[in-house]
Amino acid sequence: MTGRARPATDGATPLAQERVAALGLTAAVSSSHPAVSAEGYRVLASGGNAVDATLAMAAVAWMVLPGQCGIGGDAMVVVREPDGRVWTVVGSGQ
Repeated sequence: MTGRARPATDGATPLAQERVAALGLTAAVSSSHPAVSAEGYRVLASGGNAVDATLAMAAVAWMVLPGQCGIGGDAMVVVREPDGRVWTVVGSGQ
């Protein structure tokens, strides 16, 4: 199960699954807020790359999830270049 849905342990009816699995053939975005994911999709659909989408998603997240964003946060980034090279950035807040 995904999301906050959990099976009932007291014999009650289990909660419905709140999120569905999704697959993409060429790209995918994921976040904890629908508006953030929608912006990432919009950027990719208009020709942007994964870094463009990530930055746009971060900007929207700062507005819709202010308690989860800001100075002192963490950033873990893995980028795969079109030629297959992979590089990472790790930023750890205090």
